Amino acid sequence: MENNLIKLFDPLKAKMLADNGFEYMLEDIGGKKAYVFCVSEELLSFSQKCFEKNSFFLDNTLRF
Repeated sequence: MENNLIKLFDPLKAKMLADNGFEYMLEDIGGKKAYVFCVSEELLSFSQKCFEKNSFFLDNTLRF
């Protein structure tokens, strides 16, 4: 199954993405707040250019 979500834990990075027009949902992962964005070519490109590779991860499951 293809990974269609980008998740990160850093609120400042999430704000940076949101300020650039990307919308997110919140998810609780092991008691930590995760910011979840739907994958797009634009978002992937932006994230890979602006963030370290280990500051976000790809997933295909959204937990409520």
